[in-house]
Amino acid sequence: MIIRQHGDRSRSLETVNGPGWESDRILVRSDGFPYSIHITTVTAGTSLELHYQNHIEAVYCISGHGQVQEADSGAQHVITAGTLYVLNDHDRHTLYAHTDIQGVCIFTPPTAGDEVHDERGAYPIR
Repeated sequence: MIIRQHGDRSRSLETVNGPGWESDRILVRSDGFPYSIHITTVTAGTSLELHYQNHIEAVYCISGHGQVQEADSGAQHVITAGTLYVLNDHDRHTLYAHTDIQGVCIFTPPTAGDEVHDERGAYPIR
């Protein structure tokens, strides 16, 4: 059994930061599961162009308000607390944070835990 507390800084993996976002990696590949879990906050006013070409991501919004726009179709979806969105086809998308948004992000395959987005908006496979 693994028990972890969000924000616990006693672990070897600290919070990972990027432009407009901060992510606490609470379950990672070395834990031996087929997925990783991140608690991520996107700062109000931030837009992130993302394209997880190597991962499938599910995001459950805990708090905040924004929208996600599908790059290929242009479809826009409102994101509020209680919203789940899943990028089940490696969907290229832009996340717009109207307020600070906090979400639980689940990635498969699991991330190592120290990744930041590359120039394509993806996490590399290592």
